[in-house]
Amino acid sequence: MRQINDHVTVEEALRALHARARPENTAEPEIEGHLRQCRRCTQMVEECQQFMSRLYGFDSSEQSTHPNECLSPSAWGELVAGLMSEED
Repeated sequence: MRQINDHVTVEEALRALHARARPENTAEPEIEGHLRQCRRCTQMVEECQQFMSRLYGFDSSEQSTHPNECLSPSAWGELVAGLMSEED
């Protein structure tokens, strides 16, 4: 059983995001309860959501001018490492 002061793991954060995205919302009550009270974990879940949205392009409001152009392997590495800004 989760202790009230135990922080959410990345795996739990991803499970929470997936549960929230489902119509039946299968969220785990213990995790959701912790997120309501812990700003640190809530922020981590929000950052995971932003990262996943960028990774999968769900929130992209502008279309690429070159739809068939892919990032180079080195550009992907820079993006993952946080060395490339969103504008690049």
